[in-house]
Amino acid sequence: HDYISTIAALYRDNQFHNFEHASHVAMAVGKLLSRVVNPKIEGVETPNCEVAKASLLHDYTYGITSDPLIQLACILSAIIHDLDHPGVPNSTLVKENSQLAKVYKRSVAEQNSFDMAWNLFMDDQFKDFRMAACKND
Repeated sequence: HDYISTIAALYRDNQFHNFEHASHVAMAVGKLLSRVVNPKIEGVETPNCEVAKASLLHDYTYGITSDPLIQLACILSAIIHDLDHPGVPNSTLVKENSQLAKVYKRSVAEQNSFDMAWNLFMDDQFKDFRMAACKND
């Protein structure tokens, strides 16, 4: 199975908090990252040495340029941010004492989204994806 396809299938078909919205957010995050990862460092004198340039870019972009795992985390966060969203505000979930509100108390929809995505990520069917994303060498 494909992790993103499975995530997409778990989105509810509501008016705003749906997979189309998550896709738009992911594209916006991707665009933002492309601007951060490939910035035009204006007004900064760049050294001739490639190592020094890489170090300057790392510092300038808070390390995002040198860590693909951070970039993956940003995109995945955008994709999962409204997973299983019920389509009503958290305040309504709490006021109505919904099952999710009983579990999470605060940031109900967001915590549920993260838990669902994390549990899916940890599922055996996504072991290869997990091993690639969390490579430890």
